[in-house]
Amino acid sequence: MQRLVYCKILLATLLNFYGEVGIDCVKVAIRELKQSEVKAASSLLLNVIKGLAAYYTPRDILRNKEDYSPENIERLMRRGGSIFRIATVGGTMAGIAVADLYPSIPSVCWITWIAVKKSYRHKGIGTLLVRSFEIEPARRWDKIQCRVRVGNVISNDMFKKLGYKRIRMLRRKIRMRRVYVWEKPLNR
Repeated sequence: MQRLVYCKILLATLLNFYGEVGIDCVKVAIRELKQSEVKAASSLLLNVIKGLAAYYTPRDILRNKEDYSPENIERLMRRGGSIFRIATVGGTMAGIAVADLYPSIPSVCWITWIAVKKSYRHKGIGTLLVRSFEIEPARRWDKIQCRVRVGNVISNDMFKKLGYKRIRMLRRKIRMRRVYVWEKPLNR
């Protein structure tokens, strides 16, 4: 029991910065994606996307396959407008988060993807990935926003528990169906 409480305290504090923390008494490291890990990150993202047939049409899956190919991830990393964070457990990539920064709205960090391997889900890894954008010391943004499909109950619940406010619902014909836009202002 004491060990479980210790792990929950580690999860709650997240240290002072993203780094290694314990979840369910497993060591998890959150860090920036390295160039040498692009293929593995692309594979993880695409495997998660393929498993979301309830949310995505075959056309959506194909478009995401193009967006997150290894070549495109490398291009996005070079361009500098996207941030790729990974979660590793015992040296194995367990999850990835992608966020975009747009020059036209520099005060907002848009989380575009949180993808966690099936075997690592419901262990707090998605939470740690999101929190890494909130606590970054060199943060250039004042708030975080993201879009989550209405039917994605797990992700919507996670953002609600993390203190995000649902600010609107969008109905899109291209790429997305109905989505909630979540937002969290950050203290400087």
